[in-house]
Amino acid sequence: MGDMLSADEQIAKRGKPVMRPDQPVERAVRVLVFDDDPERKPRLYVCTGCGSGHSPAIYACRDEEAHRAARSAAENCYTCKTHNQCQDCGAQCDKHWLVCPGCRLKRMLAKREHVAADSFDYCFSLEGDGFYGSALEAAEAGEQWVCPAEPLRTFSLDAESILDSLLEDHFEDASWHDLDGTQDLLEAIDRFNKAQKQGSYDRDEKRVCFVGDLAPANDDAEEACSSGPCDAKRTEERE
Repeated sequence: MGDMLSADEQIAKRGKPVMRPDQPVERAVRVLVFDDDPERKPRLYVCTGCGSGHSPAIYACRDEEAHRAARSAAENCYTCKTHNQCQDCGAQCDKHWLVCPGCRLKRMLAKREHVAADSFDYCFSLEGDGFYGSALEAAEAGEQWVCPAEPLRTFSLDAESILDSLLEDHFEDASWHDLDGTQDLLEAIDRFNKAQKQGSYDRDEKRVCFVGDLAPANDDAEEACSSGPCDAKRTEERE
């Protein structure tokens, strides 16, 4: 009995192309022309999969290049497309992206300053939706990379915006010089701002830190084994 051929080999033997999941799919294109045009000049290139049309008239380039672009858009129809190829590694990625998540992370990390875990206290997750009191706390929560927090931004009043708000509902040329006690107000606001000790932390998006190696080893399995079936097994082995 002869060697068994794989499905791909059988198709290839019959002379039909073998399409891999990571290959772009070029679809047949219908070319629409005006019925009364004696030159039969293409007006629209239509994807036979979904029926979406692509006009060369929308491309700001030479006529030949415009027709080539419109045909290509129909052959590689975005509506029918299921995925893209990552520009960096070639892996499949969502069709809405040109780069896969892993390579996007690499690109982002390459543009930022890398700092040590002991160089800051508070930090955020890379996406900014997690806030932690330390790099270790972030690691224990499962974070691999974090952004350090910028220095505390304390509560404060902006004297200029307060005065502008006061004046905007009055006559057109109203100014600070029309107010009495302005200096007392400015000094009071300055004392108030200096007295603040609380506020908010913002994510420093120019710096990152790898914290994935800070989390302690997982001892859950060992603890479960010391009081569960594994303990009974050890007793049997000793006997």
